[in-house]
Amino acid sequence: MKYFDYLIKLTEHFKPGVGNETTIFDISELLTCSERHVKTIVQYLNDEGYIKWKVQRGRGKKPTITIIYSKEQLCLNYAKQKIQQGQYQQAFRIVESLGDSSRTDIQEWFIKHVGFSRLQQRNKAGENLDILTYPFYETDLSMDPLHIQSRHDSHMVQQIFDRLVEYDPNTCQLMPSIAHSWESVDGKLWTFYLHKGIKFHHGRALTSEDVKLTFSRYPKEDILMTNMEWIEIIDKDVIQFQLKNVDYLFPRHLSGMRFSIVPLEVVKNDHENFRRFPIGSGPYKITQHNENNIRLELFAKYFGVRPWLDRIEIIKTPTPFKGEEGLPLLLHSLDESWEQVKMLEKGATFIAFNCKKNGPLRDQDFREVISSSLNQQDYLVEKESRRAACSFVTDRSIENSVTGVKNCSMISDTEIILKIGVQQIRDGVNFEEEAKTLQKQLLKVNITSHIELVDFHRFSGYEEFQDFDLFVGGIALADDQLLSVITALQSQVINIYHFLNEPMRQYVDRQVSYIKQLTDETARWKTYFQTEDYLKGNYAIYFLYHRYHTVYKSKNSRYVNLELDSNGRVDYRKVWKRTGQLGNPT
Repeated sequence: MKYFDYLIKLTEHFKPGVGNETTIFDISELLTCSERHVKTIVQYLNDEGYIKWKVQRGRGKKPTITIIYSKEQLCLNYAKQKIQQGQYQQAFRIVESLGDSSRTDIQEWFIKHVGFSRLQQRNKAGENLDILTYPFYETDLSMDPLHIQSRHDSHMVQQIFDRLVEYDPNTCQLMPSIAHSWESVDGKLWTFYLHKGIKFHHGRALTSEDVKLTFSRYPKEDILMTNMEWIEIIDKDVIQFQLKNVDYLFPRHLSGMRFSIVPLEVVKNDHENFRRFPIGSGPYKITQHNENNIRLELFAKYFGVRPWLDRIEIIKTPTPFKGEEGLPLLLHSLDESWEQVKMLEKGATFIAFNCKKNGPLRDQDFREVISSSLNQQDYLVEKESRRAACSFVTDRSIENSVTGVKNCSMISDTEIILKIGVQQIRDGVNFEEEAKTLQKQLLKVNITSHIELVDFHRFSGYEEFQDFDLFVGGIALADDQLLSVITALQSQVINIYHFLNEPMRQYVDRQVSYIKQLTDETARWKTYFQTEDYLKGNYAIYFLYHRYHTVYKSKNSRYVNLELDSNGRVDYRKVWKRTGQLGNPT
């Protein structure tokens, strides 16, 4: 890097492409180093072809230096060199100083260096390594399952850890994972039978004791733990859970990423290191995690089905480094056969009303007036990316037409001041725009309001919510949508339950408890929608919109299950490549 810095200084001082008279002394003054060192620098740059150094014969004649490349060309080539060396952050910092033309140049060049490759270096089995390399914008990943904060965290946890069971969104059925079987006669006592011979990434065998210790991490106020009577190890591969109340959804809870099984001694030894270099029992393990990239490699002793991909290299890339063609440089198919598809997200943006706090919102009539004054269309300004919502469940919003908004007269002659909380997932990713729209609508009915961002990474609990009169947020549903929505209703983090008054809480608790006692999925959904309608009817919640996402799917590609979701994520476990002539898969 030092020679490059010297070269840049020379390009800034001497005009490129022409001979410039100078001396070793003059250059030493420019570069602020000794004349002896300048001779080394000049010799190196001349040998590498960056400059031409010519000593002229004759008394009083000075040497000439010719700078071969412009500063822009040097930065561009140096950035490419650093990318090839894996020093991505250094390269991206250089790219930031380039003009638009050079940025486009390096983006197009960069695309050709990501995607799929086959490394001729063989693994222990004598096979070549199949590698996926792709850029993704930097996130503060927390790969401790207990502290998942985002979809990005959840996606990584899915690759690194296993859970007792897996939920299949295509069949809506639970599938075996760490547990090969489970059973219950009464919905309260559940027995899980574990596969034998499962290993953690650090080599130790996974047993039922690890399952019990994993659950010991969860706080007592956790929704699942409040219903836990006891957990007992029957054998090293058999464990039982005794619940206080009937819950036929209990196994489905255990398919959630938060309930991934961990080796507790590793977590306790160095939790911060575990957050960056987690130890699980999943098909991939983290072998590199620094400012430049994250590397996942195949766990050779994985007990389940071996994935086709041997290694995944995720390059931490600044957001401005995305291309303009829509495909966000998160992955680029070698055959460029991509199909763009617009999909509605599972989940919705909403406004929650604090029905518990002392003040005007305790009055249902007041909440009704506010709700009636809201114009849902104002939140749909980006119509191509948003659709009006009447539920957390997208399909229900599609089935039921969302009505317009009633205009409301002034609420009071006396100014009312409310406090609006805004959910923030990370810096720059929040619902502040929606809160400002709400603020403008409230002003029309003589209500003044103040907005405050709530950083969920620093969220410490229930008390933080109680000062807010209104809260603007959103939830994304997991594959098991039913479990997601009923969990959201009672969540300690999602601000709905905290705002409910006591009769409302009791109603929600009874409904959720009843859902868990049911064994028919249709009856469960019917009960949930009754609960949602109750909250809307009592003006405790107001739904705003569902978001459209543009996703990319490989069309007629050799790479199977190669699909980018709205976050640019691919389930690495399922990707594989066809060989020979393409045909219809069976």
